[in-house]
Amino acid sequence: MPHRTTERQMRVTAKRLTNHGRQRSTGGNTGLAKVADQCFVGQFCGYINFSASYESLVLINRHLRQARNRYVQGEMTTLKINSVKQTLGFFSMTIAWGLMNLLYSIYLASRDGKADDIGVVIFWSGLFIIIAWAIFLIYPLNKLDHSRKLFKPTIFPFIAAVYGALTYSIIVGGLFRSFDLVVMFMPLALLTGLIFGLSYSILIRSDRLVDFLIKRPISKIVFFLLPALLLFLFLWVMPRVAPSLMFRFMPDEIRDKIVARTIPKYKVGDDFEPLKNSLPGYLDHIDNGSGNMSASMGEFSFVLQVNCDKIIRLEYGKNSSDFDNTIYGKLQDQPCP
Repeated sequence: MPHRTTERQMRVTAKRLTNHGRQRSTGGNTGLAKVADQCFVGQFCGYINFSASYESLVLINRHLRQARNRYVQGEMTTLKINSVKQTLGFFSMTIAWGLMNLLYSIYLASRDGKADDIGVVIFWSGLFIIIAWAIFLIYPLNKLDHSRKLFKPTIFPFIAAVYGALTYSIIVGGLFRSFDLVVMFMPLALLTGLIFGLSYSILIRSDRLVDFLIKRPISKIVFFLLPALLLFLFLWVMPRVAPSLMFRFMPDEIRDKIVARTIPKYKVGDDFEPLKNSLPGYLDHIDNGSGNMSASMGEFSFVLQVNCDKIIRLEYGKNSSDFDNTIYGKLQDQPCP
């Protein structure tokens, strides 16, 4: 504090002397007096130059401290990311796999009325995801510097999409030697890579999530068990909680189980429309409130006849030998009351 006060006083004195010297110069000052003035002013200018140099050193020191702090923070952030990036990478891959199958299931249901092939896609895509993770992702994620612009959410998803397509081509082309098969599911590979890149580039920048995984390392187990959890939710929980909503999007085996649980809820004399709505697309061939259907599916078989929008015959059992599965056309020929 005394130094700053003295410095301020010296600056004021130097300014006054400088102004005084200028006034004397305009008044025609010459000789020894002028030299004296210049001497005094030079001394104080020298002090001012020294003071400015001192302030520059203080400013440089401040910038160096800030740079050091940024470097230390960057190193700490890098260490944190290195300890969780494999976990977040697997988590992002699981998200990409799950969303890809969900979107493809919706696409098949909108195009064909049901997602017949989704079970095959879920199995093979899950197998390819595991292979891709083990061979093509663990090492690159471990070596790449995540502070680079490469991992920005506006850049990394597109790079990951191209890399995913290349990985898919190598795996599927190497296993099946079929160019047509590679081309057939290439859009799904691009979509999976895109979703992976987007989710990973966002998650890796979340300080809260990174700190959570570091403080609770046991939670990493949940991330690696997520694929099994998603399958459990999609193939077991949802068909039981919302069977009519999920019916179109399920594999054939799950759809058959939904039918086996739904048919016994109805009896002869019930309206047909609620049954038809419970199994979207399954009984659409019964039009104008009249028709029939007989089906056998593993451990469940049934025969259904409808007339005047009413169920006039409904028999079911574990197999067709448990009941008479003959269709009696005369039952449907009766006039409506």
